Amino acid sequence: MKGKELLQKSGHMKGQEKFTFRTLLILTVCLAIAVLFALSHESRME
Repeated sequence: MKGKELLQKSGHMKGQEKFTFRTLLILTVCLAIAVLFALSHESRME
């Protein structure tokens, strides 16, 4: 019983790690796009 619970916990942790990494990746991409958009908008204003 305890071994089964431990297995489920470790499996859940692995899934959480993957989710966190994917979220971080998406946030980084969104940030990069926002920065590029701001830079192109700024150069157009001048």
